[in-house]
Amino acid sequence: MSFSLDDLPEEHRAKVASAADLAALVAFVDAARRERPVIEVAPAKLAAHVLAVGVAPGEGALAERLAPLRGGELVIALGCAEGDRAAIEAFERECFGEVRHAHARVRPNVGVDEVTQMMRHRLFVRSEDAPPRVAGYTGAGPLRAWFRVAVTRVLVNLATRSPREIELDDAMLAVLPREGADAEVDHARRLYGPALKDSLAEAVGELEPRERTLLRLAVCDGLSIDAIGELYGIHRATAARWIGSARDHLRAKLIASVGRRIGARDESVASLLRVLASGIELSLRGHLEP
Repeated sequence: MSFSLDDLPEEHRAKVASAADLAALVAFVDAARRERPVIEVAPAKLAAHVLAVGVAPGEGALAERLAPLRGGELVIALGCAEGDRAAIEAFERECFGEVRHAHARVRPNVGVDEVTQMMRHRLFVRSEDAPPRVAGYTGAGPLRAWFRVAVTRVLVNLATRSPREIELDDAMLAVLPREGADAEVDHARRLYGPALKDSLAEAVGELEPRERTLLRLAVCDGLSIDAIGELYGIHRATAARWIGSARDHLRAKLIASVGRRIGARDESVASLLRVLASGIELSLRGHLEP
């Protein structure tokens, strides 16, 4: 056995309620370390870290609660938090490609290299009273997806020049490319959602009745341009022009409304909306449906 219960901090031992739980934890830790053999993390330290960030207090066999966690990526995160060079190299190799992708979507007035350096400092450097932020990765979803959310949030804040961190709600995060279910986005859902919801309701309310109807037919009912043209007795090119105009008006009104609420310039809000386009369309349905 690579470690014993006595090797764990006392505050985490309650989560290991039986010999079966301890055996499951040892097996999980050993398997995780085998996934990343070049990263040096002590078994007991990894076990304590997993219990601290990945296992919530509760009932049930520990093996069942450990099963969904991504052990090898927890090794990377803990190694990075401890300054292990191999861990940091693995993290950057496997995750930092997201910086360029996110930068292309948000288009802040900051270069890719500068954002890369910002993320290194943000994730891997310990502050006076807190461990490096990478230690907050829980293993509940892909490490790359967790990093994608982190870098996008930084870029959005840069684009809007907000003094506070903007958090993205479900609809906004829906636009981000995903490699699987991302259980790491709960922390990014609170601040910005109400502003977008209110702005979207306001913008839709200011549209002309025909514009709202056209968008409802296209967005909610999924009608094609040909079908909408037939309904109105117009050529498909005219229908396409009407729908495009309605979308343009909605976008302009949304940019103005969001800008007022978060105190950002139109061009900064436009950069933000480029990231959120698909999520906004999903949310739009709720405002258009009768």
